[in-house]
Amino acid sequence: MASSSDITSLAVDPSRRTYGATALLVGLILAWSHWQPGQAYPLQGMWQAIALTLASALALALAVASRVPLTGLAGPGGMLLLCAGWGWVRTAFSPVPAGGAPEVGTLVLAGAAFWIGAFLARAGATLFPERRQVGLWLVVCFFCSLTVVFSLHAILEYHVLYPRQLAELRRSGLLDEGNQIAESIAHALEIRRVSSRFGNPNVLAGFLGACLPLLAAVFAGTRGKKGLRIASGAGIAAVLYAVWRTGSAGGMIVTGLGAAGIVAIAALSWPRKNSGKTFLLSVAISALILLFHFAPSPQASVFAETQTVPVVSPDDSSTPRQARTIMQRVYYGRSGLAMWRDAPLWGHGLGGYERLYSRYRLFGADETAFAHNYPLQVLVESGLLGLGLFLGFLFLLAKRLWDGLQRGTISTLHLGLGGVLVLLFVDGLGEYILSVREVLLDFCLLAGALCAAGNNRNVTHSPTTVQPERKILRSRRSLAVWILSLAVSACALALVIVPDQMGSLYAQRTRDTWDTMEQLTPGSRRTPELARESLRLADRAVSWQPENPRLLQLRAYAWHVVDRPDKMQSDLIHAARLHPDSASIRADLARVAWRGGQRDEALRRIDEAIARHPLKSTYHEQKARHLATMGRREEALQEAGQAVKLAFKSLEKQSSRETWREIAKTGDGK
Repeated sequence: MASSSDITSLAVDPSRRTYGATALLVGLILAWSHWQPGQAYPLQGMWQAIALTLASALALALAVASRVPLTGLAGPGGMLLLCAGWGWVRTAFSPVPAGGAPEVGTLVLAGAAFWIGAFLARAGATLFPERRQVGLWLVVCFFCSLTVVFSLHAILEYHVLYPRQLAELRRSGLLDEGNQIAESIAHALEIRRVSSRFGNPNVLAGFLGACLPLLAAVFAGTRGKKGLRIASGAGIAAVLYAVWRTGSAGGMIVTGLGAAGIVAIAALSWPRKNSGKTFLLSVAISALILLFHFAPSPQASVFAETQTVPVVSPDDSSTPRQARTIMQRVYYGRSGLAMWRDAPLWGHGLGGYERLYSRYRLFGADETAFAHNYPLQVLVESGLLGLGLFLGFLFLLAKRLWDGLQRGTISTLHLGLGGVLVLLFVDGLGEYILSVREVLLDFCLLAGALCAAGNNRNVTHSPTTVQPERKILRSRRSLAVWILSLAVSACALALVIVPDQMGSLYAQRTRDTWDTMEQLTPGSRRTPELARESLRLADRAVSWQPENPRLLQLRAYAWHVVDRPDKMQSDLIHAARLHPDSASIRADLARVAWRGGQRDEALRRIDEAIARHPLKSTYHEQKARHLATMGRREEALQEAGQAVKLAFKSLEKQSSRETWREIAKTGDGK
């Protein structure tokens, strides 16, 4: 019969239960945030932020109670907190109305994600001394599962969902000649470009390609477990196929680097006697990359029809599409460097690149909200000081990885994490992948796991640190302190995020109301009621952010719907003061002045809009109509011709050509 001491030793450690619950909670939060990204759903980001904050606080409580060693985490974790703190200070005192509160909140959450990743890896080694890599396996398996799910979703969408939607559109009878909206939707479905939960196929392709080393690490680290090896191998095949279907050149580059990472992991993990297998694997992957490179892209026929630059360029008007993509990155980078030179040390505040882009935009450049180069984006918005903090964080990550390689104690999973971080950073040099909130959280979560994976000399994971019957919170006083800490953290985060999210929510509801009004028959009794409702919603949006020029512009439209031009003009003038670089606000002021009979004022305002955004065809078209009405036919034809040259979208092209024809048919003074 077992003694009482033996029975006590078999009891389940409550710390292990809490650790498992925390890991499950983090997995659910991150999985849901990837499936419903915060950038697409106004309130989703707020609840995700609060949930991650509470999960990180719970992880900290468990780490303190279980005496988890925290050596080696203060450096990179502190760098992230300094980045968030400096970003908040610079944004709060920036003269540019950047509105960077969501970006500040994202940096705070990035610090929480780093800590959670470190906690899962380090506490797993402490609480499970017999299986020290259990925490690392949790992180790796989560992202491998996420990668495979996204790949399967992309393949399903390409083969099933897009063809089904196209067939339904054709059966609906909406594809009549002249229905530009239906034709554009049909064209997008025919292209069958795989969509992304991150909002951009290039971002999806880069994310999938960067996760290849993790799948390879699972394959190499599960010897003797055929099921996991088959699953990881199938995941690698699904990733390669999904990336190829996106048609993303940048995604293929990252995928090629990920395939090289697979070979590197195989070479480091297999014994020397199996070097022949490593060679055969490298040959197979190289052949696969060549096959995808020379095989026709799913969108090759579409690209062949649209290889000219839609915006007239002073250099070349027939630039191939891939060369144009590279050229656009150069434009974005040159614009960013011009912004940085105006504030080299301190930067313009988070979100400043988007707000200042219209002022520094080069002729021939497309619209963008990102520099498509994350270090450059950090440099523009946080200056040399912010970039130094970010590079310091990356240096500490590289040092952790290098120390493990030097001592020969690095595990396959640890190496896979390092490969993912390297590839995500490389992709961030030519794409805005790290500017996507969910991907940045992924990056920091994996970085935390990398730093805590057990390669620090002073970290020991002795079984004596595990006390099975330890209580997580020893007294009511400590419980009250932790509850108060969680409440304060949640309230502070809510103060940063809620105004922006609520303003966005009411703005979207205002637009939805206008969409409903457009679907009503002319003279409907509901039209005045919906008009008043749109004004009420727009006013609520402004009440959350009274100094947001975009929301003031939105409310100005609402005043126009209820036929209050005086209020509309007042809001637009206020918005113009807050955002002196906005071209659309000036164009709206020109419309108000024109309706009020102030023709000279209208021309002055539309000239201001064109000066701020000379590549927008609709502004030239608006000026052409004003000039034609005033009898200045030659000038009107010149502006209409410029609108035709600059028109980018099919609807813009059609409208500008019709305006030119109408003006050409009229005589002087008519």
